[in-house]
Amino acid sequence: MDKSKEELLKANGFNVGSAGEFLGLTQDEETYINIRFDMCVLIKSERERIGWSLSKLADAMEEPIESIKALESGDFNIPMDLMIQALLHLGTSREQIAQILCKT
Repeated sequence: MDKSKEELLKANGFNVGSAGEFLGLTQDEETYINIRFDMCVLIKSERERIGWSLSKLADAMEEPIESIKALESGDFNIPMDLMIQALLHLGTSREQIAQILCKT
């Protein structure tokens, strides 16, 4: 957020902070959520970049299309290994996946 906007909000009695602070998350919890979010964004963008439909990815992974929709929407019922499997099916390199995991 722009520093001047932050100061203006504080001057008007608003609290300014991260979503993690608002929700009372630990740093580890916030990091885990951010990793999952970044993976979801990458899955969708890679799928669209190579021109695959949701059903094509579902067929390639032998998963129901509902699982792929849930995966791209960030559903926490989707295991992390399925997210990594989707990225690999889309041709994402190990280095790209590592960048998401190692982001600080």
